[in-house]
Amino acid sequence: MLLGVKESQEQISSALQEFAENFSTSKPRIPLDEAHQKQGQLIEKLDAIIRNCQSPSQLTFDTPFNLDSKPVPFSLFIHQFQLGMVIEWIKRAQAHYEFTYTAQPSVAVPLIEELPTQFFEQGENLQGKRGQLFAFKSKLGGRGQAEKAGFFEDATTHKQFLIKEDKPETCLLEGTAYFVKQANLLPQILAGAVNYATVAALATEKAVGKTVSVQERVTSPFPGGKVMPWDELVYGVKRNPNTIWSIESWYPAFVKRGVAELNSMPQWELAAALFASNIAGDESLHVGQFMALVDDHQRVLGIKRIDLGARERAAVAREKRSDLSPYHASTSYQGSIWKGKQMGKDYISFLLAEPGLERKYNLLWLMLANRRKEDELVENIVKQSKEVFMRQYDAVPEEHKDKVLENIAEIINSGADPESSFKFQPGANREAKLQSLAIFLAMRDAKRFIAMKEEVVLSNNREMALFEKQLQIKIEPKHHEMCLNILRKREQLLKGVAFDEKEIPVLYGQLDGVLKELLTKAIASPKVELIYEQIQMYSRSALELLDTQCLLLLDDKSKQAELRALEGQIKKYQSLMQCASYCLGTKSKDKLPYIVALMNDLLGNPEAQFCANLAKNTNLIATLCTQTGMLSRAAEMVAVQRSEGYYLLRNLFRRYGMDESHLALTPEQRWLKDSIAAKEFSNVKNTIGAASFNVNDALAPNFDGTTALHLLMRDADNKEAYEAIALILQKSLGYKNTSVDIKDVNGQTPLDYLSMNPHAAECLAYIDKAYQGKSWTGGAAEYRLADLFDKTKLQATVEAIRKSSEKKLTH
Repeated sequence: MLLGVKESQEQISSALQEFAENFSTSKPRIPLDEAHQKQGQLIEKLDAIIRNCQSPSQLTFDTPFNLDSKPVPFSLFIHQFQLGMVIEWIKRAQAHYEFTYTAQPSVAVPLIEELPTQFFEQGENLQGKRGQLFAFKSKLGGRGQAEKAGFFEDATTHKQFLIKEDKPETCLLEGTAYFVKQANLLPQILAGAVNYATVAALATEKAVGKTVSVQERVTSPFPGGKVMPWDELVYGVKRNPNTIWSIESWYPAFVKRGVAELNSMPQWELAAALFASNIAGDESLHVGQFMALVDDHQRVLGIKRIDLGARERAAVAREKRSDLSPYHASTSYQGSIWKGKQMGKDYISFLLAEPGLERKYNLLWLMLANRRKEDELVENIVKQSKEVFMRQYDAVPEEHKDKVLENIAEIINSGADPESSFKFQPGANREAKLQSLAIFLAMRDAKRFIAMKEEVVLSNNREMALFEKQLQIKIEPKHHEMCLNILRKREQLLKGVAFDEKEIPVLYGQLDGVLKELLTKAIASPKVELIYEQIQMYSRSALELLDTQCLLLLDDKSKQAELRALEGQIKKYQSLMQCASYCLGTKSKDKLPYIVALMNDLLGNPEAQFCANLAKNTNLIATLCTQTGMLSRAAEMVAVQRSEGYYLLRNLFRRYGMDESHLALTPEQRWLKDSIAAKEFSNVKNTIGAASFNVNDALAPNFDGTTALHLLMRDADNKEAYEAIALILQKSLGYKNTSVDIKDVNGQTPLDYLSMNPHAAECLAYIDKAYQGKSWTGGAAEYRLADLFDKTKLQATVEAIRKSSEKKLTH
């Protein structure tokens, strides 16, 4: 039973007070490992409270509590005591549950001070410069190089680090990319969109100095959540990097769809990662370079860029050719089959093909162009780039310090003619070479930034002029001024021009009124394409302004409640735009009335009601979710390709945090799941007992790995339900290689689900004796349970049920 907001709030306050008392100045200081454990316990407790609350969005974490007899805001407390696990969990949980929390402003700390800079080998473990142990946990999978690469845990803080041995020049260039963070070019909330690395020295048992890169392991702050390579979510399989043409160029629709399925915050993080990568000069932006932070339903809650080891490749040639586009990879990077390089590597263009991401990416550049002076930006970038390079160079082992400078010069000169190449002064010593190279790279960083910023400004001006022209052509004249006013507000926000911001909600209200009129027309005439074009244009107008509002709030951590309110609006207009796009693109015009009804429901109801209606709309789901087969190509196979209607629905389900397992099922499988949930066991039994029933429909796993058999085993409470289970077991015998010992995503089989059932003893006795024949227990059954389930697990389950029930099973 879910608790009300008041009771949940009291539980939160009690949990925070109890946690904070551990840090009272009157008590001994808590060891780091114990503090880590207590943070984990608090996170589990808070997550359970929120999950059990009827309206988590109405909760607040801003209520002060007493610490040493003084009222202290929780946000100030966790920042002062550097409780990183709690801070990260609060950030992610707030985005998911939308409760109130005002974070304290953070101060950028140089990563070189946060991460270790020297290690010593001790067998498979490492020892830090100060004697702390870094215990080996696991190897880094999927790496082509033979050098050491794995995850190590600091025995003191329990933080895990990815430590990779690589060429000194690769480590140094990757380690200097964090100058972008130091330059404060991104909004506060997006500053962590890239997992920056730093350089460290590794002393081996043979006294040989090796260079490694060090970065904190990307982890999920959510209980039950995890981190996944984003390419596995985009393609359904691990990306193959060894093809003549890149997988992105083979399947650009998969990339675009993967971006479109991200909600607003992960899209902003992806945009920030692209922005930072371009400033750093790293063009290796394929989807395998991003990690997805997912919840227990594999919904993406965050995106983080990893591995900037390709930084500054061909930097001189790119600048000489003015090949510094923010929208495309350079010709040097894209490759040539004649030079033995992989083709189709214009990765950023495949990502930016999704309009929502491109809009956010552009806004990051435009905000700097409109709000910051160019000479100050250049001075700051040059300063940070040079300082970071010098400090990272200090961590390179002594025996590599001379050679690494020569090798970096070779990397940046790749593809450049001799006249324009960077050269050290003849006879220059190490310090002079270091200074000249650091300054040269810093100037390249600044020039690249300015060139890209200017192109974004020009592109935006052209694009907005074209959009305004399209508005005048496509929409009714009486609505021209409304749309142009929305775009003017966007421009004023970008430039910091003051106006009455109360005008903005009025404009959105007017826009919704126009959209309702259009949908009324679409209900009467669903095949008129102009209606859907207008819906797209009105929705885009709203999104142009909403994303600009959102960006301003992303730089102010005290405005999270306002940000959440905007995200609700953004979801609505994104959904309308995608529905209209589907209507324009589909050849199945008979599906248009379903989509029009969906848009009408979206516009006319609160979000919770819309989600409830969508989940119950079995006709819509069955109509759109039509599988069309496997998409494959010579050396590559990606996930099952379904209808565009299926992808539209999946997008909506993910956007609104709904259980998308419905979409992976056939209509028959979906009906079974819903009927079992409704305890309509008589209908379930009759359907399963029909001669035409395919038992695989009862054994097909949902998104979470559960089958109809799992659910029946858990919920069965009468003879008809028991009979339905027995019928599934009996019919499974007629199918080759059919197994009923199926594990869900948590490794739980139907027998585990049966153990949760209060009627387990009665159910087990019935299905054991349901049909005539031999039985391992001496009962009467056409099947033997021991042949269907793992024998050891079955015996353990029978014994557990016997012990937990007063009723004794007869064997």
